[in-house]
Amino acid sequence: KNDLIKSIETGADDFVAKSYDYDFLLVKIKSMLRIKEMYDEIHDELVYRNKILYFAKNINTTHLAKIVEVLEKSIEDIFGVQTFSLFLYNENSNILILSGHNQENLKDKNIIIERNKKSIMWESFDKKELIIINNFKDSPYFTGNKLHKDNFAISFPLLLNNEVIGILNMNNSKTGKIVNKLIKKASITVEHLTSAIANFKAYNKIQELSIIDVLTNV
Repeated sequence: KNDLIKSIETGADDFVAKSYDYDFLLVKIKSMLRIKEMYDEIHDELVYRNKILYFAKNINTTHLAKIVEVLEKSIEDIFGVQTFSLFLYNENSNILILSGHNQENLKDKNIIIERNKKSIMWESFDKKELIIINNFKDSPYFTGNKLHKDNFAISFPLLLNNEVIGILNMNNSKTGKIVNKLIKKASITVEHLTSAIANFKAYNKIQELSIIDVLTNV
């Protein structure tokens, strides 16, 4: 009895007295492994939720540069990917405009995706749903130029009141594959991002109107 108390007090999770039965010991070990797996899952979920909280707190800004900065810091932890590009929709011109990214090959580039161009982004835009392509090279959107080291592509529509205000594209990961578990859980993060983009656009519109003469429209 004293040995049992001492072993538990010093950090043991269970105790098997001598002489023990082999089958019983095996069952005990399997049970402990199941408990450890359950604790690991709970721990991982708590860590993930803290990352979501960090994202939600810091993405709440009207400055696009800050939004892109928070995305850059959180993209791998939340989505399991390493690179992204953010395109905002211009309803007046009916185009998608590159507005943020963390990719060297897009640096200092002004990219506009016109409506008549075949693109995974326009498919995501029109269907108003997440588009995942595991083999982008064999997709109808591949133009012959490999832009990313990995062969998958993800396009998330930013939906506000059932209207698309932008597209978040994601590529590349440490394993070279999509982390489906994280992508499935990412909808709430995309909602926070959408809200931040909507606030940014509304703020810009207010700023624009504040310097326009209502009589001359100048």
